[in-house]
Order: sequence, then C-alpha cells, then structure tokens
Amino acid sequence: MFEPITLNSVINIEKIVTMHYFEYERDFIFSGEKHNFWEFAYADKGEVGVMADNIGYTLKEGEIIFHRPNEYHNIWANDMRANIIVITFICNDITMNFFNRKILRLHDLQKNLLSLILKEGGATFSDPLDIMRQTKLNKKENPPFGSEQLIKTYLEQFLISLIRSDTAVDKKTNSSAKKTNEDRIVEAIVLFLKNNINRQLSLDEICRDICFSKSYIKNLFNQKKGCGIMQYFALLKTEASKRLIEEGTLNFTQIAEKLGFSSVHYFSRFFKKNTDMSPRQYSNVVRKVTINTI
Repeated sequence: MFEPITLNSVINIEKIVTMHYFEYERDFIFSGEKHNFWEFAYADKGEVGVMADNIGYTLKEGEIIFHRPNEYHNIWANDMRANIIVITFICNDITMNFFNRKILRLHDLQKNLLSLILKEGGATFSDPLDIMRQTKLNKKENPPFGSEQLIKTYLEQFLISLIRSDTAVDKKTNSSAKKTNEDRIVEAIVLFLKNNINRQLSLDEICRDICFSKSYIKNLFNQKKGCGIMQYFALLKTEASKRLIEEGTLNFTQIAEKLGFSSVHYFSRFFKKNTDMSPRQYSNVVRKVTINTI
C-alpha cells in the first residue's frame, strides 16, 4: 500500500509586486517609501547607501538587504555608478522574519537564481525593468509556458538558499551615510518646494511626495534649516514675489495668479505679513532706489 507524503512548504510567495534592474548614475537618489510587502535590493555592481527606518548602511557589491513590510527605506548612489536589482513581493510566512534587518552576501548559486528570476520576469512581463515608481507589472499576451510558476519557484528557492547559507555580513551603521542621506532628503524637499512655487502646498502633500512621515521630515528639516518647511516655503514665495515686483512686467493681480494665490487680496496680506510692507509700498521703494541709482 502506497502512502503519499505531504511536502511541507516553509516559504510561499503569494504575489510578485514589482521587479527591477536599475542602473544608477553617480548622483542618483530615491527619496524613499514604505509599503505593506517585502522588498529586497541587491547590489549587482558598485555600492549604494541605504536607509532602513532612519538607520544608514552601505550596501556593497554582492550584498543584499531586505526591507520588511511598512519599513521606511530609501537608496542612493555613493558617488559611483551602481547596478541594483530590486524585487518586491508578498509573503506572510513567519520564516521571513529571518530577513528582518539583515544584509547578506550572495554566493554563485544565489546570483544565478536571481539571474533566472530576472530572465523569466523579462519573458513574462511587458514592462522594461528600469521603470521608477512602478506600481503594477503588466503581463505579456503569450509568455513562455510556465514562466510565472518558475518566477515563484526560483524566488522561493532563492530565499530558502539564503536562509540555509546565512551569510550575514557585519552591517555596521554608517553615520556619514545617514548624514549624507539626510542632506539629500532636505535637498529633495527644497527642490519640490521650488518646483511648486506657483501652487499652494500642504505639509501632507509634501510628505506624500517625499515618502517620509510628517514627524520625521518636520524634525529633520527644522534641524537642517533652522525653520519649518511651510515657513521656508513662505520665504521662497516672498523672494519670488519680490523678484516679480522688481521686474515690473506683471501687475499685482498677475503676480498673485502666477504664484498660486487665490486672490490679489490674499497675496497682499501674505506679502505684508512677511515683509512688513504692502506690495505697493515695496514697489515704490524699488522704484525710488532705481531712480536714485540712475
């Protein structure tokens, strides 16, 4: 009498979310994100800086880092070109706790499995593998037979192999990487504010674009700039207002519209609050200075 044996499954990949192969330039920075599924980033060539819940690490060539669900993370090039594999997936097995806060070094078998995953992904999905901020993979009409199952199988084998070998590296925190990343986050915020100088922004909208929590970027920006984000935005709008008044090509209503104010009256109140002068008074001062210098 034959007696079938049920094979236990320790890791079950439920869904693939995204699959990427990025080639980062020396000045690349990804501002950050968090999501409710697993992600790993593997440095195929070069090295990158990585943040995981505000802790900075350096990911060297041949190393992989895992980000657990709902962990804030971002990545940037360490002043060198770098090729990075990023795969996100859903897996709710308790076994995945092994990868929490771990950086591992891959051996040849694991590198080969990663290569096979990307190969099958390229055959299965129609999208290029270097689309930033991708939220959905689109399947080809006629992918090779069994390609989706092979992606799942290779990925599960890859994770099991990592657990078996347990090649964790000493992931000392990198304080200089943390500082560099913080500076770049602040730069990204400032750039976002400048690019949206013609709009009214809320702190929630800025947080959504930068992909960090409100409390984190509020504290970080204040620490680096000595003022709040919205206060800094008001300063940028004030300086832009002054330049437009000094140029003299637009009237006050046009300036208000150009800078995203709902009315010229609101613009006037804003300007006076930040300069102690009305737009008309400032225009008169500029005109007097111009006349006196002729």
